Amino acid sequence: METAAQLPPPVLNSNELPLDEILANVLQILSSSTFTSPLICQYYWEEEGKDENASVSWDPFVSFAESILDVDSRVSTNSNNFLEKWLQHVTTHGIANNNEGVAKDVHALFLDNNRMNELLSNRDHKPDDDLLWLAGLELLKSTLFPEKDSNMDPIPPHELLLFLTDSYSFNDDDLVIGNLVAAEEENMSSKKLYRLPSSIAMFFLRTLLLSHALESAKESITESLKTFKPVRWRRMKSMVDDALSIFQRMVFDYSGKVVDGIDFNAWPEPLKYYPIEPGHIISIGTWLYTNHLFPACHDILSMLLRNHLDGSNPGTSGVKLLETCYETFSMLTALMALEVAVISQEHSAPSTCVQNIIARIEHQNTGDFFNLVTLAQGEIIGKVSVQIPEEKDEEVCCPWNDYGHGTSGRGLSLEEHLLLYPSIRKKNGGAFYDELGIAAIAYWRLKAQQTDLSPLGLDPLPSPYSGSYRWTLLFPHVITFLDGAQASLTMNTMDQKKVLSMSDGYLLGVNLATFSLGFDMIQLFTRMPVIRPIGSWTKTQNPNVRWAHSSEGLESTIATLLSHVMRVSYLEASAENGSPSVGNVALKYSSLELMKMTQTLLGVYKPATQIRTLSRVCQLIKTNDVRVLLPKALDFIRPIIMGMCKNIEKYNDDTIALDDMAIIQTTSGILEIFLSDVIGAFEDSKSPLPKDVDEFMTYIETYSSVFAIMRLQRMWISRCKNVVKDMEKRPAAFFQSVVKKMDETLGKLRYNSLETSLGRLIDFWERSEDPPMNWHRLFLMKLALQDALAKPEE
Repeated sequence: METAAQLPPPVLNSNELPLDEILANVLQILSSSTFTSPLICQYYWEEEGKDENASVSWDPFVSFAESILDVDSRVSTNSNNFLEKWLQHVTTHGIANNNEGVAKDVHALFLDNNRMNELLSNRDHKPDDDLLWLAGLELLKSTLFPEKDSNMDPIPPHELLLFLTDSYSFNDDDLVIGNLVAAEEENMSSKKLYRLPSSIAMFFLRTLLLSHALESAKESITESLKTFKPVRWRRMKSMVDDALSIFQRMVFDYSGKVVDGIDFNAWPEPLKYYPIEPGHIISIGTWLYTNHLFPACHDILSMLLRNHLDGSNPGTSGVKLLETCYETFSMLTALMALEVAVISQEHSAPSTCVQNIIARIEHQNTGDFFNLVTLAQGEIIGKVSVQIPEEKDEEVCCPWNDYGHGTSGRGLSLEEHLLLYPSIRKKNGGAFYDELGIAAIAYWRLKAQQTDLSPLGLDPLPSPYSGSYRWTLLFPHVITFLDGAQASLTMNTMDQKKVLSMSDGYLLGVNLATFSLGFDMIQLFTRMPVIRPIGSWTKTQNPNVRWAHSSEGLESTIATLLSHVMRVSYLEASAENGSPSVGNVALKYSSLELMKMTQTLLGVYKPATQIRTLSRVCQLIKTNDVRVLLPKALDFIRPIIMGMCKNIEKYNDDTIALDDMAIIQTTSGILEIFLSDVIGAFEDSKSPLPKDVDEFMTYIETYSSVFAIMRLQRMWISRCKNVVKDMEKRPAAFFQSVVKKMDETLGKLRYNSLETSLGRLIDFWERSEDPPMNWHRLFLMKLALQDALAKPEE
């Protein structure tokens, strides 16, 4: 190992460039004039090709030389002033370099623009990347953390933040994404260490500078309050907004750029180069946000909130302050959504991104801040409603936009708050958090119910939660996964801004894995009988419970599941060699498995909820491409009616009798949708053909299923007649109305001679030389109609 070259510390004085220009030079040169950085990450390869489950370990705490030397001396991510300690750590140990002749001049590169241009243009004496990074980081340390006897003041926090925003906005070099470069080729078989390209290292460095600006602002607030100096509170709130905005922009830009550049057909040779993947960006961004920017934002926002609670007027809108507080939570859901939507993985174990986000959500400091936000919200919104007319019309951009009234469904912790959000949002409309990110939290919490993930920092939901409340918290997220990336506010925003295209082939492949997470959740639910919906949801006013336990939430899930059955059926039909796949993600479930899954999910609900759900689902899919599955959907009614036949002996209980009769009534309404169509198909008595042959042929199996359900209804009616005399007055009257409705339906079928019309059509096509495909199904339809019209005893 070469000896590290030590640079003399730079000496800054009033004759040098202004501090902001020095910072600009440092960031510009590191971004545009270097290719690799001293920052290290580690990757695990399989013997043959790319390992789809390989884990990325991002190690930002040590310098390049130390990583190679295996010196285990890391800076704690939980310490204050992380940037200062990290810069001191890197610059103290130095970076391996032999060119000491250049070392003495390198600081001038950043301090004198003329010498900078001259030195960078000299090919023979241009400093290498290591030396440029070391000199740049030395200057950053001296500029941001001057020695006490230097007579220099550090750059003010708000100016640093403004500079970071401008320097990123006007610098395209950061987004020239390179490759990971093997740190030391001879050791790669054991160490597998890669140096980050400068573009990715700049993302890391800029985010640490953002966090440092907020930490410095907090210190200035504390000092001003001690000395009774005025605090510019509005500026402090704006600083948090700007830091969140520029961080989000960097995450979007880097993620979109990397996704756009993915080419799995041109995979580099392992052990030398490795391409930057979306997983690298998201893992770096998540680590930076959860460990640095998120707590730095909360430190300042906590001070602002306490001022509102103390009754002082900090000069900033309380409503907008609440919005910023919730935005810090929203960024967690955005990062989690990107972890799902842009990283190709099998989700067999929680990634470091998932672990970092959930650990931050569970952190005591986060819980304290969330409690402060919910406490302040009631106070602030109350003042807006009564005491501050100029803010009364201001929109409250909080997750539920309810002006602080009615805490039902809010949740007592941040995680509970997030998990409850989708069912409230589905009621009220609008979007604030990224629901795909929240669904990922729900997925891992549910998986932790069955698999011990505690070594990875994931535990099941708290034991005091009942099984039905766990359903309330977790089930609404199934539909989010089934909607895929379209359910992600972050992905839609990036698509609208043209940062990436959701129609990209790679993302479409990742989307298949996203769908599978929804299927996995259903499978997990079926294996956990303790987690089930309640049947008495109508007695609660809690909107979360009503959505998760009623047909309202179930119908959209069932309809979407049926659309996936169609999608997978198509892929299966078009697949070659029996291995259907799109992109790099193979189909995890067959269409038959998904259909069985749909029936199983429906069966965990009470029969009344099932039939209401099927009523809406049949109406929803009747007019779209999924209508070919209507016979299957109608067949789901059969076990419901057969179960009612077993209930007949219990009809001395009014509740059971009335519930079953309501189910029969709803079933009749479902059948009526199709009976009117089949009767109207033969309006022209002169022609044996239906008025729309193609439409009629599409529905033959559906009509057969309708007649089969009618036969079961009549069987139930026939058996009920034996016990109707023992029923109370209300159910007996209800039963008579059901019988009357069935008689009317049978009368319509007989009056319109539907059986005769079908016979004529069969005769016509038996003699035809060119009958439509599958016309023989008419025989089954006619038999089903005859069974429905016959007496049940027959």
